[in-house]
Amino acid sequence: MYGPSGTGVSTSKSQAQTNTDSSDIKKLVDSWYKTNIVDAGYSSAVADAIFCGDRTTPGQAATGSRI
Repeated sequence: MYGPSGTGVSTSKSQAQTNTDSSDIKKLVDSWYKTNIVDAGYSSAVADAIFCGDRTTPGQAATGSRI
């Protein structure tokens, strides 16, 4: 995902966390996943673990960052 609609750039943390525009590579991966996993009947074998889609931040205690 990237920037607010039409711009391709997030200019704030809020925009980066709430955008809805898919990047070209995300569209390709989503299409591949649907064809090769969902449509092929393998969905039940895939764990629903959020990794790249997790837009939360762990906070200063975990990262040392003050952002």
